[in-house]
Amino acid sequence: MTDWTPQDDWSLLKVGDTVRAEREGCVITGKVIDRYRCPYDTETYALIVRVAGLVDSFRLDRPEWQLSVPAKPAVELPTEPGHYLDREGNGWHIRKGATSSLPEEWAPYTRLEPVAVTAKKVLQDVRIALQCMRDGTRPNGEFIINTNDIDKIATRFGVSDD
Repeated sequence: MTDWTPQDDWSLLKVGDTVRAEREGCVITGKVIDRYRCPYDTETYALIVRVAGLVDSFRLDRPEWQLSVPAKPAVELPTEPGHYLDREGNGWHIRKGATSSLPEEWAPYTRLEPVAVTAKKVLQDVRIALQCMRDGTRPNGEFIINTNDIDKIATRFGVSDD
């Protein structure tokens, strides 16, 4: 079941957004397929909404319709001391003992770790692959580290050919 949040500023809605509109006990849910702004009153918006399974679309005029949009899930913000990159690649730093977290509008954040920490994890994966090879626990009796092993390690650490 979807949780809905009231949306009073219709100018924020874009084509493709899902909306729920209510008026006098009538409720429709659909996607915005067009927007209309009254030429003589820039505060007045109308939205054209298509409801799945119906041929017709609905014109929603203000203030007759009360609009809601799907509630955004809570964003988990990092709180651990360290260096982070935001969604646009900008760097952020949380100092040890800091009491505030990073701003929500730049989420999600990716924590950066020292090269030595990542290298330790990679070497652990290589050790596991070598152990399997030595123990003879490889499928098909293979006794070498193959490209699948390397690809799995690369994928785990976000390495790409780009």
